[in-house]
Amino acid sequence: MTKIVIITGDSKNRLESSFIREKMKKALITGTPLPSDFIQKLVTYGYEITNGSSEALIKLGVPTEDSHRELTQEEIKKLIPDCELYIYGGLEAADSDVIELALNLKLIVFLGTGWSDSGCVDPASAKKAGITVTNTPHAAVSSMKCNTLS
Repeated sequence: MTKIVIITGDSKNRLESSFIREKMKKALITGTPLPSDFIQKLVTYGYEITNGSSEALIKLGVPTEDSHRELTQEEIKKLIPDCELYIYGGLEAADSDVIELALNLKLIVFLGTGWSDSGCVDPASAKKAGITVTNTPHAAVSSMKCNTLS
């Protein structure tokens, strides 16, 4: 946390203003962007959000017209080092090479029920790095109910 003091005016009429500026935590969401109400909650918790693979690709300098695709392993490696939260909804693999670069990562949330397949998250590397990995086991219940009732 950094305290910044701004002083303006002369010695007779001095205006002092101070505020606390906290370093923003970064969250990377891959795959389809999450709804704005969920994003707003993360923002209130102090996260700077990259919402979806397309937004991540644009931040990496990929032209908008070419950004409607999944991230490559090289692209995820460029994005992950500053992130504390990784909401994994894409098709990229969080393998040992990616996790090794995730120096600030504390939590991986896999959007789905399984995550420890070889093409998803490397559980041994995550454990070694002290990164908690979780999933969203009931995320598809509503759509499954609709399909079952149809």
